[in-house]
Amino acid sequence: MKFVVEQEKLVHVLDMVYKAVDPKNPVDMLRNFCFRDRLVAGYNSSFGISALLPTNDCEIPLPFCVPAARMLGVVKCMSGTINCVLNKNSLMLTCGKNKTRMNVSSAVGYPSFVPQLPVVPILVHDGSLSSSLRLVHSIANVAKSHTSIDGVGMRGKYVYWTDGVMLVRVGMDVSTNEEYVLSSGSIGAILALPDMGIVRTDGNRFVAEYLDGRVLLVSVLSATKYPFDHIDNVLAGHTRREYDCEFPRELAAGISRVCSVARSKDESQTITLESHGGILVVRCVGTEIGESVEEFDWECGHEFSIKVDSRYLLSALKHTRSANLTNVLSGDGRYVRFDTHNFTHLVALRT
Repeated sequence: MKFVVEQEKLVHVLDMVYKAVDPKNPVDMLRNFCFRDRLVAGYNSSFGISALLPTNDCEIPLPFCVPAARMLGVVKCMSGTINCVLNKNSLMLTCGKNKTRMNVSSAVGYPSFVPQLPVVPILVHDGSLSSSLRLVHSIANVAKSHTSIDGVGMRGKYVYWTDGVMLVRVGMDVSTNEEYVLSSGSIGAILALPDMGIVRTDGNRFVAEYLDGRVLLVSVLSATKYPFDHIDNVLAGHTRREYDCEFPRELAAGISRVCSVARSKDESQTITLESHGGILVVRCVGTEIGESVEEFDWECGHEFSIKVDSRYLLSALKHTRSANLTNVLSGDGRYVRFDTHNFTHLVALRT
């Protein structure tokens, strides 16, 4: 096997595939790039990425593996045109006077990027799935060190996420026929690659195909214990609104400012919101910063006092322009609710 490729194009492809390689993986094979047909692939326990080699004259008679970190480092040190020649047990890279030989190994057992039948199309990308996943993923990152429920769920026309304190449901313009759960790392990999074309699944894996020929393979987690019904039931229980208040942009920015001050000192700070007499008082008391208080003019027509975790309130205000403050006692506790036309975000209140 031999092919010629420009260094910049090869680095671009290898960099992208390397996102799926764990250099500390205990399985030797999964620390490698796998070359098969005209593809180069990387894979870890959660997801894999494959991409077309940027050359038209490449034929790989037998798949083989090359240490990923070493090959990427070698190619980055080269410039110009690279000649790649595969011998029996090695891959020779020649660029000008620079020649580097790397040992290769068998690709037998390396994960395949061919999904099992039947394959179910999810959608042709129109921004809906990508934007919904991006929103939920950014919210989940707020509390990633506190998450006890792994993964982001997809069912019907919604994307779900919860960690027991926050419950999030975001609408999509498309619908899935089954329930799926993807790990946060897998969603991060999906969102890191632009220009998604079509997503398919065989029930065990998601296969995202991109417009430039890249393919992303994502393992699907078990959906049997994911709390889809719990989230739906909690949201359905909040039909009665004692407080229905719209947050102006300036007010949301002010509350975010107070939350940011608290969050920089104490990741688990409590923010108190008190509304009375046309004034909203935002209060933060911390062990290091003392008390931080700011007042805002706000005629919401209601009086209330609620306490929430600053991390979650900041996340909710970031992703919604209005907030429906709900003080309804349910079997799951008391929540403050934030809504837009396709987005619902519940945050458990603190006592």
